[in-house]
Amino acid sequence: MYLLDVNVLLAVAYRVHDLHERADRWLTDLLQMYPSVRLATCSITELGFVRVACSKARLALNVSAAQDDLKRMKEQKRFAFLGDESGAERLPKWVEKSKQVTDGHLLQLATDHQATFATLDEGIPGALLIPKEVNGPLFVREPLVPYGIAA
Repeated sequence: MYLLDVNVLLAVAYRVHDLHERADRWLTDLLQMYPSVRLATCSITELGFVRVACSKARLALNVSAAQDDLKRMKEQKRFAFLGDESGAERLPKWVEKSKQVTDGHLLQLATDHQATFATLDEGIPGALLIPKEVNGPLFVREPLVPYGIAA
């Protein structure tokens, strides 16, 4: 199972997104190679999707349109919804800055559900970084190094 980060959900849902081709190619390849793979969202990724889609990014006209786009994508790709009962005390040890909190929480949530956190963001230790290259490897696991420091 793969918990998709907000940026992955947005890139897959909207063809005008700068990273649509990269995310869509990865997801298409993944589903072709592993037809039974499960994809997942959670409250944070769904709310982030709606917030960003109808913000200045203008991927959706308004909140309602963003909600409809998310619903349509979830129905087409058979998403699971991961319940979230974790508090701040469960953040990974590498979380030291405010901008790391959500990434750390999502990584922990994925781990709690025996899932992999898939993202387009570099530098999240233990997350699956969706490859940049068209012919690159299907999976690029971020190394477990201090957050924000290049390996």
